Amino acid sequence: MTAIGIKAKERELIKEIGSDSNLLESALRYIKKKKREQNNLNCQFTQEELEYELQKSEEDIQVGRVLTQEEVRKLHPEWK
Repeated sequence: MTAIGIKAKERELIKEIGSDSNLLESALRYIKKKKREQNNLNCQFTQEELEYELQKSEEDIQVGRVLTQEEVRKLHPEWK
């Protein structure tokens, strides 16, 4: 959809909602729910793979193969 089309839809939505605060709240809840659903990624690992990774992570912690939060930030500066 073009920017002009999006603006037209925004105006249409505003017109439909009017000054009805209950309708506005319902619309916002619906939109937020839809955004969460779109952002949820399906798990790509089997149960066995997840259990293996968990076990490996716990072993890493036990023997001290860990990084501090500051060390991770230095590795990945965009993770501020």
